[in-house]
Amino acid sequence: SEKMRPVIKDNIKKNHSENPLVQELWEKFSYDSSPMNRIEICANIQFLDERNLQSYYHMIEAYSELKQISEIENKLKILENIAPNSSEFYLSSAVLNIELKKHEEAIIQYDKALAIDANNDFVLVNKGCTLDDMGNYEEAIECYDKALAIDPNDLKALFNKGLALHKLGKHADAIICFTDILNINPEHFGALTSKGGALTELKKPEEAIYYFDKALKIKPGDTVTSINKSRALALLKKFEEALEYYDKAV
Repeated sequence: SEKMRPVIKDNIKKNHSENPLVQELWEKFSYDSSPMNRIEICANIQFLDERNLQSYYHMIEAYSELKQISEIENKLKILENIAPNSSEFYLSSAVLNIELKKHEEAIIQYDKALAIDANNDFVLVNKGCTLDDMGNYEEAIECYDKALAIDPNDLKALFNKGLALHKLGKHADAIICFTDILNINPEHFGALTSKGGALTELKKPEEAIYYFDKALKIKPGDTVTSINKSRALALLKKFEEALEYYDKAV
């Protein structure tokens, strides 16, 4: 499932420093930038404000993308010394446990973070993602629903809920989630290709192809979308065209 990314304005600014230089650095922080760029910004923030908890969490998350376990462990020790009972420490511990494939331990850490703030939709969606990875799709959906009760336009919660429903074979329900996303963001690649996939499962290949084509305009030649389009074409008995798309993908 797609990993939840924190929305910077909702998360970082809770622990925003009074230091204008730190604020300036946060303005430069973006999840679209490389992990190394984010690590550098967080290190600069810590130089100015060594108790900035959010910077440790975001640094640990960036190190997890780089699979640098020892760096995660080092930063986690510092965070534990500064704020052992903070949601940032529990979230960071969850990141490490996921990297170590200790998903059940990660869930315990998410629950500790939720004990501090039960209405943190960011934590709820990440907990849902971990349950999803464990194959506990129904429990994952419960987390996504709680997040959506807090923020009905949380696209990550909607998208991951749709994927979990799809995995449970509830394709019509999954389509509702993907449609809700497309009503907010018509260019959401994941929702377009996933809606096409769900429509294929419901034996609606013509509708499915409409969504696959929209997705392929955004990411031409995407492997999964191309393979799924070839499946939909095969359902329409357009075998030559189906083979063409399959060959392109493989």
